[in-house]
Amino acid sequence: MDQLEDDYDHPASLSATLSYCPTNVPGQGCDLDLFYTIPLGCDCSNLCSHPQSCSCQILDQPNYNDDGKYQHAFNQDIPIFECHESCGSGSGRTCSNRVVQKGPLKGLVIQAVPGKNLGLFTREHIEQGRFVCEYAGEVIGQVQAEARIRAQDHLGQDNYILKVVEHVEKEPVITLIDPTAIGNIGRYINHSCDPNLVMIPVRIGSMVPHVALFACRDIQAQEELNFHYGSRRDHPSNGEILEHRTRCLCRTKSCSGFLPSLK
Repeated sequence: MDQLEDDYDHPASLSATLSYCPTNVPGQGCDLDLFYTIPLGCDCSNLCSHPQSCSCQILDQPNYNDDGKYQHAFNQDIPIFECHESCGSGSGRTCSNRVVQKGPLKGLVIQAVPGKNLGLFTREHIEQGRFVCEYAGEVIGQVQAEARIRAQDHLGQDNYILKVVEHVEKEPVITLIDPTAIGNIGRYINHSCDPNLVMIPVRIGSMVPHVALFACRDIQAQEELNFHYGSRRDHPSNGEILEHRTRCLCRTKSCSGFLPSLK
């Protein structure tokens, strides 16, 4: 794994604190079988633009349009699979079902944010539906995640662990991603209760989800990028001990006051 890539503007000190990985890597307590379970590939020879013939696309319309924009409703809890090396399209130069695996947008900039430490910004206008970047890091188990959070709380350090919950046949599938030491530019994206990015789990050549962040509205140049760290319904309950929750600093009209809990 290399240090933070030079394609992005960032303070020089950051490269000494983060080992760069473009996508998720196995960490302590994760299910290694998920990394090595390869989904069946399609038999398409080129475009993969028709769900009726491309077995990687299980919905009635393609995952992406001809311009590479996400086509499904952002609030749908549906499995998204991209084509991969085992597919008939091989390297996929003409395959339209390969977007996230091509990497992040250019023009993403890490900058200081008053009251929030650092954040990720865009130099260029981003259209709704466009893939921006992944939130990548170590995939870890629940016990390890709780241990790391306790250690970080004790040392007064920031916690970057993201809990991704998917529902497969009504059973929750949970993925825990920690980019604290090994990660990508996604770890610098701050939470917002009214975000401009949405998190879509996408699987590419394994059963471990890539946490892909897509623009859920048009985003202006120089705007800070943000996404909701949990469910939009994740508001503190009346009986919850709120002093154990981190206060939200998004300052939007819909702010819940606290960040989502890992529990």
